Amino acid sequence: MSGQGPGSRREKLRKVVWTILPRIAFASLFPALAIARASLPEREAGVTGPRALLDAVYALVLAGAVLLTAVALGRKILARLGVGGSTREGSVVSPLLGLGAMGYAFGALAFFGLLSPASLILVAAGLAAAAGQEITTQLGALRHTTIAFLHRVRRPEPVAFLIALVLVALMTVAVVEALAPPSDYDGLMYHLVGPKDMLQYGRMLGWPDIWQANGPFTAEMLFTFGLGLGSDTFAKLTQLAFAVVYIAATHVLAIRYLGSRGAWVAVAVLLGVPLLLTYASVAYTDFAWAACQVSALLCIMKWNEEEKPGWLIAGGILGGVALGSKYLALGPVAVLGLSIVWLSRAKRLRRTAAHAVLFGLPAFLVGLPWYAKNWITLGNPVFPFFLPSAEWPAARIDLLMSYLSSFGVGHRPSDLIRIPWAIFLEHTKFATLWPVADYPGFLFPLAPLYVVSPQRARLHFMAGVAAIWSVLWAIGSQQIRFLLPVFPLLSTLAAVPISSLMNRYARSGLARVAITGFILLSLLPTFLFAVIFQQYRPSLPVVVGRQSKGDFLASRVSDYRAMEFIKTTLPPEARVLMLWDGQSYYCDQRCLPDAEQSRAAQIVEGASDPVELTRLLRARNVTHLLLSEDAVAIIEGHDPTGVHRAARAYLDRVYLPACGNGVYRDEWIGIYEIACD
Repeated sequence: MSGQGPGSRREKLRKVVWTILPRIAFASLFPALAIARASLPEREAGVTGPRALLDAVYALVLAGAVLLTAVALGRKILARLGVGGSTREGSVVSPLLGLGAMGYAFGALAFFGLLSPASLILVAAGLAAAAGQEITTQLGALRHTTIAFLHRVRRPEPVAFLIALVLVALMTVAVVEALAPPSDYDGLMYHLVGPKDMLQYGRMLGWPDIWQANGPFTAEMLFTFGLGLGSDTFAKLTQLAFAVVYIAATHVLAIRYLGSRGAWVAVAVLLGVPLLLTYASVAYTDFAWAACQVSALLCIMKWNEEEKPGWLIAGGILGGVALGSKYLALGPVAVLGLSIVWLSRAKRLRRTAAHAVLFGLPAFLVGLPWYAKNWITLGNPVFPFFLPSAEWPAARIDLLMSYLSSFGVGHRPSDLIRIPWAIFLEHTKFATLWPVADYPGFLFPLAPLYVVSPQRARLHFMAGVAAIWSVLWAIGSQQIRFLLPVFPLLSTLAAVPISSLMNRYARSGLARVAITGFILLSLLPTFLFAVIFQQYRPSLPVVVGRQSKGDFLASRVSDYRAMEFIKTTLPPEARVLMLWDGQSYYCDQRCLPDAEQSRAAQIVEGASDPVELTRLLRARNVTHLLLSEDAVAIIEGHDPTGVHRAARAYLDRVYLPACGNGVYRDEWIGIYEIACD
């Protein structure tokens, strides 16, 4: 007799079908999107009308599919590590683990010379199939999550509700900006140029003349996937997704100490950084790095509570993804490793070493591929820093370091001491993209007041990490956006005294209104900048199709019209050296970008007269020079030695009058054909 009846067999068959069907369905998602894009490619630069909305919807659906897959992959990883993906920390960690896994999977294609749109689709489909069952579980849980959310909204806590409304409003503006064509400087210089080049050649490359593209490239591999499937705005949406996780990590960090209302106060303090969501809607990778670094700290804190080794391993993986996203993570991730030793100081040496290895080994192995690639292809794991080479001699490195060190107020002890107030009073010295609004959070100075809280002993560890990370930033390039990993910690600490006041005067209606008004007032600069920016540089018209991409880019990118001239007028063999200008994404092989913004200074220094300078340019196959007033203005603000001003003066007064034949001119750009032999 059979041990199983028809009902049992049907049940087994049903389970098999419901295991396989989700995998097939979700594996088909990315090929279906690719077919849709092939049927209806991205609109041309001069097109207006509803095609723009179709492009926006496609980018959103593609980003949503990637994020859904990433969350499912991350939850599977956490389950394998024996820790909960449904915890607060797990909800933050899982999308980062999944996005990191996808970035490394796409990177493997490039490392092995197999990169193409087809291979990207195949790998994405495989990852979606692997996560199919978990995706189904997530979608099933979405209904319960929505019901619980609506239940909470019926009787919201007023402060939290108001802050959430502001967040939704700012996030709406950020989404619209993210759907506009990429127009940000670094995105057009290397974050998108690297992926574009890799897709063209089908493999990982070394870029001696675009030094930034040789940095860790995990997040850019996600951008590569978007470009491979026909959407460059996908890169901006990916950065925005990392920013959402970053904000969520701030909430999770703060709720550990301050409760739900205090956590929303911490989010408000964070949103008080005027350019936070503006940086979140550009094709950069800062939020990938910052979110992973902060979430690695969250994992360490969770491990310290539960002593589950899986949290240390998860933290190590995230530390590795941070290392695989920016060189800037090297010091802070090492600090996280040392913090584990500190937290284990009361344990035996063997256990302390084991804990450090559980974090450090995954961090090392996950971060390693990018540094190994540089070592193998360029002879320097942290190219181009520290180790001079034939292509990057000491003088060239010195020019780069002079530029990077020019941000901020200096590195002498007296300079470092005054940074806490100089970063507000002299903020333009620390600024990059939009100096007029590039401030840290206006409530961050309240952070030291956490010491008056009864919970101060629990907060000392986080404050110590924030202090050390800040010192590492101060001795490097003092750019405000490089403080992003510190901001969630400062936001939590600054929220402590505010929350204490709210609790103390909980029964005083007037005091509650005053404190709430104070919090909302701190958000005014962020809100005003978002409104003013969209008023003067609107992105909605191009997203909905009232403005063409070409007209939008001409209004945002100073050299866009010049690049159109280069592509349509100059012969294919022409080579245009872009002096002090590194934005080459919208150009082709005819453009030779100056990503380090010092090529002119190097060439002029090496020439004794116009004839010698012409010889040096001809040796590089240069036929034309592009001179950008916009780019020159930027570099002259970071020229402590005056070498760039001297090079510009020589070009204007000596070389171009003698050897430059002007072929193009607009408000910002001049293009000169080299006429001397």
